[in-house]
Amino acid sequence: KVDDAMKRLDGVTAGDPSAIDGENYEIPNAEQVENIVAQAILSEQERNDRERRERREKQTEERMERMRKRTMDTLTEKLKLDGQQVAKLEVVMNDADKMRQDLMTQMRKNREAGGDFDWTEMRKSFEDMGKQMDEQVAGVLRNDQRSAYDEYKSENPWGLFGGGRGMMGRGGRGGGGRGGRN
Repeated sequence: KVDDAMKRLDGVTAGDPSAIDGENYEIPNAEQVENIVAQAILSEQERNDRERRERREKQTEERMERMRKRTMDTLTEKLKLDGQQVAKLEVVMNDADKMRQDLMTQMRKNREAGGDFDWTEMRKSFEDMGKQMDEQVAGVLRNDQRSAYDEYKSENPWGLFGGGRGMMGRGGRGGGGRGGRN
């Protein structure tokens, strides 16, 4: 839109204002030019925001994939998982990631729409997802593996989500000092 507006204005200053590029145009007044430029700027900002969000989502997915792999490698070693158990746990982890992504998308959209971002509700949702995952994992593991899994969870409060302490794990507010949020 900016390029189109500039072409229109260039044509006006270069010659006959009634015939620009062989077509007849109405010369925009100052208010119309301001509106065209404002719309172009807004469009550019929206495109930049969309691209930034897409990059962030891609980076998050790549980070989550690395954490899933690291977690699966650790669990496979510590729990001595067989191939069938690995496949089932990968499905559990992928489903949990999908639920996490959906929750984050829903909360982001709510915030962008002017709603409040409820950290307490998000923490509760993550805790509920963790409990659900623990139940699913327990259904995959043999009895002798469950105690090793419980030990893994006690060492890794985020469980199968990966991550680490201070992100919203058990026992309090996480987020590394993001002032004002509770």
